[in-house]
Amino acid sequence: MDFVLVWACSPLRLLSQCEIHSSSVQGADLKEFGRFTGLVEIGRGGMSVVYRARSPEGELVALKLLAPHLVTSPSARARFEQEGALRLDHPNIVPVLEFGVEQGTPYLVMPYINGESLEQRVQRCGPLQPETFLPILEDIARALDYAHKHGVIHRDVKPSNVLIRAD
Repeated sequence: MDFVLVWACSPLRLLSQCEIHSSSVQGADLKEFGRFTGLVEIGRGGMSVVYRARSPEGELVALKLLAPHLVTSPSARARFEQEGALRLDHPNIVPVLEFGVEQGTPYLVMPYINGESLEQRVQRCGPLQPETFLPILEDIARALDYAHKHGVIHRDVKPSNVLIRAD
């Protein structure tokens, strides 16, 4: 298994397959955003909504949009821009590939991670055995140590912000 830590300024809840078809904070009919197409909501938090999308180059990406009710909030925009400025290069941290503003809405582009959150894994499989959980915990610790050495604090480490790759 390969584990990555989602770098979120605010709590982000990854949606289960059952919830993916529910309406989104941005709007249930949002299928395109700027040059990104094929949007499918895969997560949401207090500050943002995350979509699986296709880039102009045809790659699957995670597209994170600042929630509409926060677009006019200077403090929310500043926190979102801080996340967009992160350039952490670690195998257990999902990197920000791009930050921009489209149609007045700030957005981040990150690699799409095909998998499930640690929270979803525990809900699906029950409590993890120590031999399964310890490697996850070690990867989380390595990621946080790296971030802290670069002056960055995650603010919201929890099972829903840890992704387990499917491959």
